[in-house]
Amino acid sequence: MCDFTTSKGKAGESICLQANSVSCIGGKRYLMFTDSMPPNFECYISHYEDGSGERYKYYPEQVAAFWENLPRLSTKGDNLIFKQWDKLEETDEPEAVIFFANLDVLSGLFTLACFDSTAEDAVIAPFGAGCTNMVYYPYREQLNGSNRCVLGLFDPSARKRAKSDLITFAVPISKFMTIIDQMEESFLITDTWSIIQRRIKSGRME
Repeated sequence: MCDFTTSKGKAGESICLQANSVSCIGGKRYLMFTDSMPPNFECYISHYEDGSGERYKYYPEQVAAFWENLPRLSTKGDNLIFKQWDKLEETDEPEAVIFFANLDVLSGLFTLACFDSTAEDAVIAPFGAGCTNMVYYPYREQLNGSNRCVLGLFDPSARKRAKSDLITFAVPISKFMTIIDQMEESFLITDTWSIIQRRIKSGRME
């Protein structure tokens, strides 16, 4: 399992993943460390003849078709590095920013993502494992220039390791820099957001 909620991550320490440090078979594929999957692994995601399996897709063939739509993307090296934003150095070149957000924070992120867009899908929530929506999709959005933000952490296998009130929101870095530039012109300066902001700071759920 590729666990992004480890004690190191919580303590703010940087994490470096390599192919041999990811024990999750699906994670190796979704994090672009391999192109292949073991024989019949689609049955694990769906179900085997004896009825066992995760049952995230009705038929194993649907899992195989899903994988066909996730080609391996070009990468810049063998390491996948996660850092807190305030730990970045001048030489770092992040590809995406990942938030773990509750509903109030998520509403702000979602609205910022839509602020300068006329598209109805400026934010997407594609099917996938936790690492697919945190890494693969936002990285693909960055590479192809679509720059859509990605909701995630809906996969029950990842969700059982997360706090119950958190959802991930991953932003391609080019989109994130645009958001930063436009923040002071957005709803963040309104009285409406001030009310929600006070609730976020107090930790109340009303």
